Amino acid sequence: MLIDTLGGSISGSAEVNWASLVSWKTDINLQNIQPGLQWPEAEGDISGQLITDGHLTENGGWVVDVPTIDINGVFRNYPLLVQGALKADDVRGVGEPHLNISQLTINHGDNGLAVSGELNKEWDLNVNIDFPELSDSVPDVHGKLIGNVALTGELTKPRIDLDIDALGLQLPKKATLNKASIEGYIVPSPTIDADLSIKLLDGKYQKQVLNDLIIRFSGKEQAHKLQIDLNSNVIDSHLVFKGSLDRTQGWTGELSEADVITEIGPWNLDKKADLAYDIKKRRIICSGKLLESGKNGALFE
Repeated sequence: MLIDTLGGSISGSAEVNWASLVSWKTDINLQNIQPGLQWPEAEGDISGQLITDGHLTENGGWVVDVPTIDINGVFRNYPLLVQGALKADDVRGVGEPHLNISQLTINHGDNGLAVSGELNKEWDLNVNIDFPELSDSVPDVHGKLIGNVALTGELTKPRIDLDIDALGLQLPKKATLNKASIEGYIVPSPTIDADLSIKLLDGKYQKQVLNDLIIRFSGKEQAHKLQIDLNSNVIDSHLVFKGSLDRTQGWTGELSEADVITEIGPWNLDKKADLAYDIKKRRIICSGKLLESGKNGALFE
């Protein structure tokens, strides 16, 4: 097999055995692929090798082995190196896939991403992120991205732990942000359980100044809380929502705390406001008095 494309070539071999259960082997080689010929923002020269083999099983399942991932070259003027190996299977064909990554690394300039571990009946997979200079890999974005993502728990009750920081961000149109972070955990199934915080600190865009924005979600489907605290030169606010989710009916809850300060004065929650979302009718329901201004007596209902 030989395909000339993007200033280079893709060559290799593929074998398929149709006797009894299907099996296959492939060996793909990239030579001087230049994605910038099609996408100018992705200028580079990439070569490498990808080897795979696999087969179907008697139980209607499958097995795939990728013993060699070796991609190298230059991308956006910085060295690119992708190396690793992985195996994946669902031998019994019952919708319970198993993924094993002995090591998969992606390095671009000084930036790097490393994945290792396995997803089986028990999850134990880690992703380490170390991007000391985002602009090497992400056009028009300067700053640092570091952190870790860990997948643990059982297949039927997985847990995702997040601890990621972005520091010294310089964004398009002269927007800046000193720090953005996400920290906590999420258990997405069989029912949601989470304690997750998102923080944005010391931001600026034109004349708008953000001192801090902190969003925290905590609790379970049956009882949870969302708290939002914003401090800026335009508006300051403190909002707390509490509620419960029924996946067949919808969400019911309340706005239990609300303090908002604007240029025209402070606004406060007169009493708790009942809130709901009806899944079947796709309708948001709000009842009760919402915000009252202590400055001029104005009222929103």
